[in-house]
Amino acid sequence: MSAGNIFSQNDTAKSNLSFDLGITRNGNINAWPFFKRVKNEEKKELQILYPFFSEKENYRLQAQHFQFLPFYISDSSSKETDK
Repeated sequence: MSAGNIFSQNDTAKSNLSFDLGITRNGNINAWPFFKRVKNEEKKELQILYPFFSEKENYRLQAQHFQFLPFYISDSSSKETDK
């Protein structure tokens, strides 16, 4: 049995998928599911041992979500709040 010509197949579709594990240039930290912190002009997000603790705020939609499972979940938007 010979190896012959071995090569990988090129992607036919371009995508924006990426993998990031660590601290990025803008200060975000991604070690998901253990710890994730994202903060930019559109949103702020913190996850610790996801799904047990998660806090999200979307500035553009004026929505907030907080969960500390199994004790507390709060989801609010500019129109209503669910607890």
